[in-house]
Amino acid sequence: VIVGSAIVRKIQENANDPNVAQTLRDFVAPLIKATHAA
Repeated sequence: VIVGSAIVRKIQENANDPNVAQTLRDFVAPLIKATHAA
């Protein structure tokens, strides 16, 4: 839930950015890596 909220907040902060998808990928990638490493 906390991670989901952070992702939603990141989307809201960057909603007008044409590169929002890349920004979101950059934000989520380390979280995914950490999950897979655990």
